[in-house]
Amino acid sequence: MRKKRWHLAVFDFNGTLVNDGVLAYRCVEHIFRTLCPGLPPPTYEEYRNEITSDFTKFYYAHGIPGNVSDDAMNALRTPYYDAHGSEIRLNDGASELLQFCSHAGMQNAMVSASPEDVVSMLKQFGVLQFFEKIILCGRKKDEALVETLDHFGVKAEDAFYIDDTFSGLSSARNIGMGAIGFTDGYNSETRIRAAKPDFMVHSLREAIQILVDQQG
Repeated sequence: MRKKRWHLAVFDFNGTLVNDGVLAYRCVEHIFRTLCPGLPPPTYEEYRNEITSDFTKFYYAHGIPGNVSDDAMNALRTPYYDAHGSEIRLNDGASELLQFCSHAGMQNAMVSASPEDVVSMLKQFGVLQFFEKIILCGRKKDEALVETLDHFGVKAEDAFYIDDTFSGLSSARNIGMGAIGFTDGYNSETRIRAAKPDFMVHSLREAIQILVDQQG
């Protein structure tokens, strides 16, 4: 990708800014143990290679009955996730990346499919002040990204999205945004690569160097 001075930085939350990928998988194990005690849950590798924003398809493909709704699954996931929420931390370099974008004159936003209380968590981690807009969008990230661009009056090519999933990166590319794939989150490096992001990073500190090079 040619050098591009971006004006808007958009961040995913789960798996990108915070390190909850393993906890998310343990939630999967909990759902399988509760709903289908005799059914082996998918492996962590299968989870990272297959999970999408339409998570019910993943569960059904691995044997959860089709009459179990996403609400029923979330009713199991949310209490388990919340009970172990103290384990969650910002990914290494997250705070520094947000500070860099802000100090570089970029506006910062978040587009996430997170069902969690993101605002409280960002406040807890001391980074809420870096965000000028937060959209929690469920499964329609492309629409949420367009809404974010419209809110700031920024063209797609003047913004980038950093995300740890195939679907999120594909949404960014589909609307013409820059895309930075983070490989240490929910999806595997193989899945991230398949989304064909403009850049791939294994740590958020690497993203800072990419932005230095792009903004220079």
